[in-house]
Amino acid sequence: MSARSGSTPCGAGAKRSRTTARREALRLLVIVLVLSAAWQALQSWRQQRLVQALAAQLQPGDLTLLSSVSCVYCDRARSWLQQAGLPFEECFIEREPECATLWVRTGGRGTPTILVRGQVQLGFRPEAVLAALQMTPLAGGGTSSPQVPPSAAPGGTQSPS
Repeated sequence: MSARSGSTPCGAGAKRSRTTARREALRLLVIVLVLSAAWQALQSWRQQRLVQALAAQLQPGDLTLLSSVSCVYCDRARSWLQQAGLPFEECFIEREPECATLWVRTGGRGTPTILVRGQVQLGFRPEAVLAALQMTPLAGGGTSSPQVPPSAAPGGTQSPS
């Protein structure tokens, strides 16, 4: 007979602690998965709200991408705008001399260069586009064109503001 009467056999306590550790690990995994799903849902909701806000503000002619044919960031911006169904114009600085001239006049620091109602932004950030749209509301409900000299605008003409 054992000196410890009433105690558990050797190894039974270790088995219980392994089972408890597995349960705790499983609980932790479930918590991480739930938090991850909640984070993704929040990000999706924010994205939808951003697209809705842009759609409410953005009119044809308000947004122009000055792109480069080899620019991955230009591809991403174009793809994002197309998937969101938002109106925009795009020109390529290597293909269109008017676009290259416009790009140089805006500072020519990189692509994509974004014109939002005449305001120049380097790089595409939908939040920055929305902020620019909100800071330059359309007078009388009309649309706004990039405020650049007609000779520099793509196609050599500029729509009246």
